[in-house]
Amino acid sequence: MTVSGPFGRTAPAALLLLLGLTAPALAPAPARAEATCALPDRLRETLTLGPDCTVRGKVVIDRPGVTLDCAGATLDSRGIAGNTITIRAPDVSVRHCTLLPGRDHGIRIQSRLPKAEKHALPLEARYARSPSGVTIADVTIRDPGRTGIFVDSYVRDTRIVRVRVEKAADSGIYLEQSSTGTVIDDSALVGNGFGSLFSPKIGAWKREGIAIDSSADNVIRNTLFSGNAGGGVFLYKNCHEHAATNPQSTERWMPSARNEIAGNRFENEPVGVWVAARQSRNLSDMECGDPAYAPGYYLDAAPDNRIRDNRFSGGDVAIRVEDDGTDIRDNAIQSPRTACVQVGTGPRARLLKRPVTGTVLDGNSCDGVPAARAFVFTDGARPSVAEDNRPANGIVIR
Repeated sequence: MTVSGPFGRTAPAALLLLLGLTAPALAPAPARAEATCALPDRLRETLTLGPDCTVRGKVVIDRPGVTLDCAGATLDSRGIAGNTITIRAPDVSVRHCTLLPGRDHGIRIQSRLPKAEKHALPLEARYARSPSGVTIADVTIRDPGRTGIFVDSYVRDTRIVRVRVEKAADSGIYLEQSSTGTVIDDSALVGNGFGSLFSPKIGAWKREGIAIDSSADNVIRNTLFSGNAGGGVFLYKNCHEHAATNPQSTERWMPSARNEIAGNRFENEPVGVWVAARQSRNLSDMECGDPAYAPGYYLDAAPDNRIRDNRFSGGDVAIRVEDDGTDIRDNAIQSPRTACVQVGTGPRARLLKRPVTGTVLDGNSCDGVPAARAFVFTDGARPSVAEDNRPANGIVIR
């Protein structure tokens, strides 16, 4: 150690002792947060767990700015009702955790207000009273009884990065109505949506890796989708389902618009990306509160979305489009069973004379299928732009 002495220069501490001088006291090093295996039911200050911990239970975070850093620890709530982690405040971070959820969601981000009270507020106040700026990073969620991550209504600007959700009974990640600005990056959704052992999902009830339900201005990028039951990413506005029988049912007013799905990889998904996934589906069994235009049929709303620079392999249909203004660019599609891109919606076109319009198809490649099953437009749909796609003769109008 050297210190400044009376000679106007730095002198060794041993020399100062010989001269009868004392070295100034050094400032103590800042204290490091001690790792612990104790997690309270309600977390109101930043906490770091020990990497070898397995913590049994669940936690609510309801103070702004709190970070839960699991540092590799596992949170185990199997067999327990409720979400493993519930976030009810802005600017919260959850990092480096493995979650083994119970009967509900792995992580749910939601307002502190009861749903009825929140929806009685003016629109701006609903957003102001809901969390924003939440970050979920470096988290693995296995076998949740519902979804892996549920971003609730009016939640804004959530970041989900380097997250893996596998074998969720429902969708891996769910973006609820009127949520906006979620970014999902460098993540993986694998084997979700099959239901549970005692309540398997079949047919149209199988769920997708990510559900965008009446949610806008979100980004999904650099993410793997593999082997999910229903497909990869579904965009739709649900029909105010079970309006008469479920007091928690909420009317949707926001279309699933201006979302960007870019740079992702889709492997063996029945449908990789489905725009307006409920447009041509008979929803009689959903007891919808929206007005029907024919028995069982309701207008879906997922306009003006962008699907670009993705890679699709296997599955049934890579991209299916049933609403207007979809921009499909520079996607590479390999060996789907039915079609690379399928554009058109039957009941809306036939009954309301509203075929799908405004589709841009630019710079996409479709390999491993005949040209007649490459880029297929049905029910009066036509591309507004079709350039530089391969095969060049793959634009099929039926």
